[in-house]
Amino acid sequence: MGGVCAAIGDEAIAAWPQVDTLVTATINDAQDAGDPSKISILVPPVNRLDDVNNPPYIGNQRPNYNQYLADPDNSMWSYVSCLSNGCASDGDPQSNGTYWDGWPSLAIDAPASQHRAMGWMAFLYDFSGELYWETTYRLDLAWNSCLPLDPGQPNNSNCLFYEGTNGDGTLFYPGKGDSNPDCPDASDRGCIGGTHDIPLETIRLKRTRDGREDFELLNHLRSLGLEGEATTIVESLFPNMHSVTPDRDGAPFDSARAALVDLLPVGTAAARHCVHVEPRRQQRDLRDGCRWNRSDPPDRQPGSRHQTCMVTRRIEDRVHVEPRRQQRDLRDGCRWNRSDSPDQRPGSR
Repeated sequence: MGGVCAAIGDEAIAAWPQVDTLVTATINDAQDAGDPSKISILVPPVNRLDDVNNPPYIGNQRPNYNQYLADPDNSMWSYVSCLSNGCASDGDPQSNGTYWDGWPSLAIDAPASQHRAMGWMAFLYDFSGELYWETTYRLDLAWNSCLPLDPGQPNNSNCLFYEGTNGDGTLFYPGKGDSNPDCPDASDRGCIGGTHDIPLETIRLKRTRDGREDFELLNHLRSLGLEGEATTIVESLFPNMHSVTPDRDGAPFDSARAALVDLLPVGTAAARHCVHVEPRRQQRDLRDGCRWNRSDPPDRQPGSRHQTCMVTRRIEDRVHVEPRRQQRDLRDGCRWNRSDSPDQRPGSR
């Protein structure tokens, strides 16, 4: 490797030889710099793994990483950034072009499928991790309403709009307890009650978790020798990295996921309990700000005296809190609730 980056890398390797070196770059960048073998984890952005119209990255670039990944000590991750949305202000016509419609994204106003897509893309493009640059960058501004757009300084929004993206770099909201000096205050949306301040995870972060669970299902199918069948279903929904368009959200996404569940062998623990994976068989609703399952007994449904879910005010991406009420795990490729009776859990008779 040459240049400043190479010199810094050499210093890091000399000081901490057992620590992996991570560089956000493509294999092309690493080869141009001189020696990709000095990089333990190479992290190209999603746009450079399968681009639309930017040479030399047009088309699936994943095969170009095979030689680098032949070294078992090397890994490839990927990452989403403002490059999924244009990295520009709303007033910039370039950021409103169709090029930006279909990338995985963590923008507040992106379709749910874009929040969830990286788990599917990790399977399709065979990368082993995801990098995200920040999760609390504008935490102190998270509850604010945005100021009118200033074309000269679009980042002076006083809210979560940053680098042309609503929510870029912020995946939590600050939840203020009654002990916070700002609370209680009915006009402060961050005053949620309780004893202590807590971080409130966004719906975007929850959907990212769901995408990880989708990957676990896909990886389980791979372990069963069903990688080809699973890949066909994934490609029918997302043929490439830039195909996560709004029309893929909702019913098409649910249909593809149901098809993956149908691949599970009949009689396995995962297949017996795939009610916990299949969204149509485990319908959820939001009532009183709480998530619940229609299969819950009446005393656990919203409005019952046993309901313990906390509620926050509805905001841009509908943050709600469900602490410790409905913990989830993934066993035998299936999602289940710790509140399930023993005979409903994976592995039961």
